[in-house]
This record gives sequence, C-alpha cells and structure tokens, in this order.
Amino acid sequence: MPLTLLFPPGPLYARYRAVEDALDFTRSMHERQAALRAAHPAHYDPDVHAIVLAFNLRVIGRKMDALVTAFRSEIRVGHRGGVSEETVELQSALQHYNAAVATRDAWDNPVDASVNVLDLAFDCLASVERDIQAFEEQN
Repeated sequence: MPLTLLFPPGPLYARYRAVEDALDFTRSMHERQAALRAAHPAHYDPDVHAIVLAFNLRVIGRKMDALVTAFRSEIRVGHRGGVSEETVELQSALQHYNAAVATRDAWDNPVDASVNVLDLAFDCLASVERDIQAFEEQN
C-alpha cells in the first residue's frame, strides 16, 4: 500500500494548505500595495508595505517550519528519502531573514528585499512538495 502524506488529503495536507494560503494572501497584499503605489502615489506608504510583508513572512516562516517538522515526524526507520538539502537551505534562508527583521523595526526593511524573500518562500514550498512527493513514491 503506497504511503500518502499530501494528496489526496493525507496527514500533511492541512499544514501544506496553510502555508499555501499564507503565501497567496501575502502575494495578494503585495500586489494591492503595488497597485496603490501606481494608482495613488500620494496615499502609498512604503512603511505600511514593508510592515505587511515582514509580518506575513514571519507567519509563513512559522507555518513552513511546522510543515517540515510534521514531514520529518512521518519518516520512519527503513524509509527512503526525506527533506532535501535544497529545502533545508531555503528554509534556513527564510529563518535568517525573519531573525534579521525581528531585530529591527519592520519598516526599516526594504520592500524589495521582502519581495525577494516572498519568492524564496514560494520556492521553499515547491521544494517541500517535491520532497514529500518523492518520499511517497519511494515508500
């Protein structure tokens, strides 16, 4: 019997969807801020944009950590595969960003840097998904 962790809804599905939803929400907030900047520059505040991104990236980081931890808890002796080096590196980069932002005011963080980290978070989720799917296929 094949191992199912993600699709169709397995034990990791809810955590995966939580990360995916947080990423989509953050992207939509960023797009709304960018649209406000383009349409009404006088009403756009880059500090608000930076704060929205920084706060949501912290939420994403925590949800990503929970997903990876839950995935690791599913790995048993004799199973092949697991969390890839790529996922570990992307997750670590997200954690470092969040730690750096936590040491200063969120509005002091450049918006462009946060947008780059948002892209990195999407890459991290894709990497985790590949890891889980490979693990399911191998076990």
